[in-house]
Amino acid sequence: MANKRNYAKELNTLIETFTHEEKRPTLLLHACCAPCSSAVLEKLTAHFKITVLFYNPNIYPEAEYQKREAELKRLISEMPCTKEVALVDLPYVPEEFFTAVRGLEHIPEGGERCFACYKLRMEAAAKYAAEHHFDFFTTTLSISPLKNAQKLNEIGEALAEEYGVPHLPSDFKKQEGYKRSIQLSADYIGRISVAVCSRKKKGRRRRMVKHNGVLYRAADAHAHIYPGKIAEKATENVGRFYDLPMAEVGLPHVLNEEGTAVGFDKFLVCSVATKVEQVGSINRFIAAKCEKYPKFVGLGAWHRDIEDVEKELNEIQALGLHGIKLHSDFQGFAIDDEKMLPVYKACMARDLPILFHMGDARSELSAPKKLANVLEKLPELKCIAAHLGGYQRWDEAKACLKGANVWVDTSSSLFVLNPDEARRSIEHFGMDKVMFGTDFPMWTHKKELERFFALGYGEEENRKMLYDNFEKLFKL
Repeated sequence: MANKRNYAKELNTLIETFTHEEKRPTLLLHACCAPCSSAVLEKLTAHFKITVLFYNPNIYPEAEYQKREAELKRLISEMPCTKEVALVDLPYVPEEFFTAVRGLEHIPEGGERCFACYKLRMEAAAKYAAEHHFDFFTTTLSISPLKNAQKLNEIGEALAEEYGVPHLPSDFKKQEGYKRSIQLSADYIGRISVAVCSRKKKGRRRRMVKHNGVLYRAADAHAHIYPGKIAEKATENVGRFYDLPMAEVGLPHVLNEEGTAVGFDKFLVCSVATKVEQVGSINRFIAAKCEKYPKFVGLGAWHRDIEDVEKELNEIQALGLHGIKLHSDFQGFAIDDEKMLPVYKACMARDLPILFHMGDARSELSAPKKLANVLEKLPELKCIAAHLGGYQRWDEAKACLKGANVWVDTSSSLFVLNPDEARRSIEHFGMDKVMFGTDFPMWTHKKELERFFALGYGEEENRKMLYDNFEKLFKL
């Protein structure tokens, strides 16, 4: 087997050669967005005369495309190292993307469809570089942990032969390039939503939940997923902890297939870090699955022992995650632990919701009164009090939890509460603050929908709880 090439090392060798020869070649740099461009520009501007090319017909809708181009222009105007950097853009023609991936629509994320998208954008760069006599061309795409650097370089080298312009080898994520992009994004850009490719938004017929002849959009506001190698064991451990049979195994594709079959088109996905060193890998896993399954909306894992709160939140937001998930009983701290207050304040400042596991008759760590203590100090904190405010502690939740920034989900409650009890909890928190949730893989979507519709609410109330409240909270 041939040795795997180290593209980052190859780039460094070229830079050393140019420095020794006192050369500063021209480079056409294809850019997908401002965050990915930041660390690449910082690394390369001292060694190349750079023109940035913005061409990304895969982004949808057009307003998002325009937003990203504007952010890229602003980044170039504000970074000290980019004073000599020029920016050119090609027309936004999403049909070019559809043509490039025709016949590949059902290929999973990270496969041939994505490679066709790489080639489409890189070929535009190679062609422009040839027409305008650049010394090199390359792309910022390899800075993402979710992009295949080897494939990007292979495509670049093939295009170099075709168009007669050398491709600059790169794997910008290496040598802490990705981490540096997160830091620079926080300094110059702030939060930016993740780019959505047109394939994920257009030409797709939405499935909906049907009940008594009425169609509803539906989101599952509480679902857990795990990597394949630990999914079965993790699912068994949760079932053992609660002494409950698990309906499914917590695999991402199972959630997507099972929920979609019933009519769901959004899933709030998360996983819990029981050790601080697990946080990064869990968050990268969640982000990768959100990219693979467009219906997924991800929350970041967190741990009480994280030392640099702002840095970790920067990384969570750079991955496109929408908040954080805490499970005090699994993680061994009380919700109102003083050490967590800086985390809550930082999330509040960033308008990031926190999903709290709530309640367990065996533990005080996740008791509703603990969250009430936090909200007394931080009433602007956006929180989701899972399980209708407190599993096995529903009366306590009604007694001490309520407020403009308190949402609840219905997960792991309707199997215990009778309809009258469930309605009392729902009506305490308010119809605008309740979201449907399954606690997948504990329960199936079909069974939880049966329990939900047995509550007997009308069409307007159902629409709010099944989708509208979720959409508003996460600003979808």
